[in-house]
Amino acid sequence: DLLFRLPTRYDDRRHLVRIADLEVGRRATFAAQVRTADLVPGRGKTGAFRRVLHAIVSDDTGSIELTWFRGGDALLPTLRKGVQVLVTGDVRRYRFSKQLLHPEIEVQGAGAEGDEAAVAALRQIVPEYAAVEGVAPRALRRAIQCAVDEYADLVEGHLPESVVRARGLPDPPAALIAIHHPE
Repeated sequence: DLLFRLPTRYDDRRHLVRIADLEVGRRATFAAQVRTADLVPGRGKTGAFRRVLHAIVSDDTGSIELTWFRGGDALLPTLRKGVQVLVTGDVRRYRFSKQLLHPEIEVQGAGAEGDEAAVAALRQIVPEYAAVEGVAPRALRRAIQCAVDEYADLVEGHLPESVVRARGLPDPPAALIAIHHPE
């Protein structure tokens, strides 16, 4: 089932945007440094108390707020001041400033200079899959990648060989690898 759970879209993380160039309503990936991160008490739609994670990250062109309404307790320890992160998400406007809700982050390391080699290693096309309740997107992506790495070569084709040759189609294992790990 994991092999045939196909991506719904791809995030092209090869081209990073500066914070100053982020556009509201667009999905973007940028490298930044954590300035602050803290859990703030608040009320949800039902009136129940919950803790919201707010982080401010910046690059040499500006800063932006990242917000998570759930999962903040687990994420907070990784968002230490000075840590370099790669952030991907949809840019939104909140009041008079830009913000990302529930962005995906990849922690790079500490230091004001950041680790350019580590950031460059994460610049790739990343498949996005339809959400599965109770499974984090990154965990689902890892499970699918394991399935592709271990089992894609076992998938057999069902089309007649003459059709495959005439249309220049790849064999099923190569097609699955290309779909889940595009170049």
